[in-house]
Amino acid sequence: MPLSIVTALVRNLIKVPAVVLRNRMAKDAEVLALRHENAVLRRQIARVRCASCSGTGMRNTPTPSTPSSQPTT
Repeated sequence: MPLSIVTALVRNLIKVPAVVLRNRMAKDAEVLALRHENAVLRRQIARVRCASCSGTGMRNTPTPSTPSSQPTT
């Protein structure tokens, strides 16, 4: 009986640092994933800004024309 109590205590004492370490590792992994996502989104925004700054997006848009004088029926 006393041996089982000591064994249970030792197991619980070993689990505590493992849980704390696992939580830290999970947080580090989440931060790493969020940093990667942030970098990808920044690259996408930079591409949109560069495309709009170069004027290539404006070349293909139709220019507004004056209304034609068509008879109304």
